[in-house]
Amino acid sequence: MKKLLCLIAFFLWAGTAEAARVVSDPYLAPAVVPDYFTVSLNGGSVVQSPLASVPGGQGFSYTIDGLTGGNHEIKVKACKDFGAVFGVRCSDEAVFTFAVPAAPAIPSGLKLSQ
Repeated sequence: MKKLLCLIAFFLWAGTAEAARVVSDPYLAPAVVPDYFTVSLNGGSVVQSPLASVPGGQGFSYTIDGLTGGNHEIKVKACKDFGAVFGVRCSDEAVFTFAVPAAPAIPSGLKLSQ
């Protein structure tokens, strides 16, 4: 019974684990609130990311789960579409570098033991 309760507790905890994210400060009045962000991770292709809920309001939030261990770089621009007359205007690029911890080495010398 104790093992079953531990197993249930583990799955409840695993289901509530939060994803690793890069987030910005919220955009507060009178700032121009962007419609979306452009994002490039490790020099890869540029993708759009929508305005998202962040602590304190609305801002940038991007999931970075699944990255390999080592140094990484994310480049972000905030963009606003002002319509036909002025078009899309984007901020300068913000660059953020961070390190992901490496996984431990593969176990070696596996054998049966009594």
